[in-house]
Amino acid sequence: MTELITTWQRFAEVTIKTNDLDPMYSVIYGLNKTKSRKWMGVFIMTFLLYYDAGQAAKMADDYVSKSNVWPYFAWLQELAADPRLPKMKRGTERRHMRGENERKALEKLASFGLEPWELLMEMYGGDLELHHFPPVTYTWLYKNMTTRFSGTQFGPYFIWKLYDIFNVCLGMPISLSMAEAAEYMPDEPRKAAEHFFPTFEIGLLRVLRHIEQFDHPVAPGRKCGLAEAETVLCMMKGFFKTKTHTVGDDIEDKYQQLIAHPELQRLLPLVPTPGTYSR
Repeated sequence: MTELITTWQRFAEVTIKTNDLDPMYSVIYGLNKTKSRKWMGVFIMTFLLYYDAGQAAKMADDYVSKSNVWPYFAWLQELAADPRLPKMKRGTERRHMRGENERKALEKLASFGLEPWELLMEMYGGDLELHHFPPVTYTWLYKNMTTRFSGTQFGPYFIWKLYDIFNVCLGMPISLSMAEAAEYMPDEPRKAAEHFFPTFEIGLLRVLRHIEQFDHPVAPGRKCGLAEAETVLCMMKGFFKTKTHTVGDDIEDKYQQLIAHPELQRLLPLVPTPGTYSR
């Protein structure tokens, strides 16, 4: 039987309970318990740079299993530049990661002289010798990424993603206040809030107050908060306004990306049965 979703409140609840917020968080959370730091670093960094989960898994497997003598970013630069090789796959979110943007980003990342996991720790703490944790704030992360990591193609959207991966998937806490969310939240959820509510701030607060009652679908013992409110706002736009989003379509998309990696597919949330929900 199909449920007709007519309110944003019910849509938010269904999105959370089907774990359609970001199905990759379940994958990264699960892999973090079983994979080496080297594998995880390559997987997360490749995923963030190109936003294709299957490609990220293959890159991690290849880099680790072959004991590659090349530093990761130099290897990635070669793969990206070699005209004899298939082009890197890019998710919609990374459609601009090509050409000069790609070359400059990879050169900048390579200039740190760090392997991917070390670089992620540098993004989180800012210094491999003197980590800034605990606590790390969102303001710290944002300023670190827009100064030391300027030119690496990590803008507001991917800084927010990085925050979620650290905070939800890797157990590396980053505090986020309402004031920080209002200042640093990417444009898409901001515009969505302004479409559905009188102001962005009112929309963010109303969604937050509604979803705080629900358990986080990935992080045990936690309730949903500002990060999940951001995602709900984004998806409300696709579901109610542009009608480009259906419940579970992101999960299905990640299943397809991971078609060659059934062991990773098993970490994804279940795709809702077609016809379960309609707008």
